[in-house]
Amino acid sequence: MTTWQDLPAEIRLMVLKTLARSPSPRKQHLLSGYATVCREWQRVFEETNFSSIKVQMYELTKFDNIFQGNHTRRRFLRQLHLRIRLPKYNNGWRVPEDEKEQYLNNVVFTHSICDLFEILAKWDADQTGELEVELEVYSPSDLKELYGKAGLDRDGFSRFFDSFLLPDFSKKPDMLGPYGFPLVEAVTGLRILRRTRRNIDPRSLYQILRSLPRLVQFRFEPWHQQDQRTQDDLDRDYAPTIPLWPPSLKRVSIFEHSDAFDRHLTDAASYVKCPQLGRNLARLSLQLEKLFVSNFADARSFFEPYLMKQPDAKLTVWTHLKQIALTSAIIKPDGDAEAINNLLQAAGHAARRMPLLEVMEIYNASRTNAGVFAYVKTEETSIVIWKSTWVFEIETRVRKTWTTTTEKLTGRHLAFVQEPVLLIYNGPVSFIQSMVTADSLLHPISQRDLL
Repeated sequence: MTTWQDLPAEIRLMVLKTLARSPSPRKQHLLSGYATVCREWQRVFEETNFSSIKVQMYELTKFDNIFQGNHTRRRFLRQLHLRIRLPKYNNGWRVPEDEKEQYLNNVVFTHSICDLFEILAKWDADQTGELEVELEVYSPSDLKELYGKAGLDRDGFSRFFDSFLLPDFSKKPDMLGPYGFPLVEAVTGLRILRRTRRNIDPRSLYQILRSLPRLVQFRFEPWHQQDQRTQDDLDRDYAPTIPLWPPSLKRVSIFEHSDAFDRHLTDAASYVKCPQLGRNLARLSLQLEKLFVSNFADARSFFEPYLMKQPDAKLTVWTHLKQIALTSAIIKPDGDAEAINNLLQAAGHAARRMPLLEVMEIYNASRTNAGVFAYVKTEETSIVIWKSTWVFEIETRVRKTWTTTTEKLTGRHLAFVQEPVLLIYNGPVSFIQSMVTADSLLHPISQRDLL
């Protein structure tokens, strides 16, 4: 009778890898048992077991012990999710944090990241693979349904929105790194998704990012504030830090969520996003391969030099940029059609200075309406698509600009597709999921949270 050991090594490996991929979430715990059968099984199942780990801040010592000195396990690790647990609060969900609570939250936030970074700082970059870290901040007392308008007190203040997490090194008097936190070479990706229902101060974000000198990818999903004045102040704080983000960055995705207060930030006709955000993201994009920015800045600010028709000598070249998606508040049913066409034409002129461009999407998606302009280059063809919930015509001048741009970039003919008006609209998430850059715009975890 043929035994397990009689099978060729390649067949045994195929069987083990299939088994490692097959368990349902309810049987995932079985994989740890399989890893203890023998050394042959250990390597295969540990590659799955240690590829993605979620760790609470109080489990970091255990995490350190599991990976200490084990370079093989470190190479297996691809995603590390740190859950930072803030203290419980007993004085009511609709009561803003007092100074003591803010202080304690800042200390917990700072020390948790310091503790993780101190561990990862001992890992050599050449002994790890591509490691992405997610930082999630929460309190056991949080109620999701009170995050937003339902959680405001009678004066309009909020526990979640009226304070910002700041670094507090008061209990760590010795500077751990040039930016406060320990320097970590092993981390190449960072994400902070919408499930972090706390404001992270722009200074904190800057210090975290600069403590990751080999960071390649950054995903950030902040929340729009409850009033425009607070949001404007926050935008002005973010803007000057963006050009100072790590020079190693190649892929950036920012999605600003605005559903906490049952409104879309671009619904207000008078709303204008901080222009310096768009300008500084344009500066940052010169080093990037991919940039996806939704609601955080307006495409008009990003393409401002092209809207102002500055001389070519003053315009830069995006030598690395391959994919870009931006939002603009003017893309809406009652938006100025000429202004929309001006933006699309400016984007076409800018695209001529993006020699590697594969995808550009400019869109807006609110509760009730959405529209997107998409330029897509494939191996066979280049195409421009317009899709929206209202009737809109891309003007001839815009078509000529993009045709010339495409011929310059690819030497090909450009096809234009005007999709029929969307008669059924299922909201912004469903619309985003129909876009080319969907998963880059909004993380699949956040998409599921919104549906």
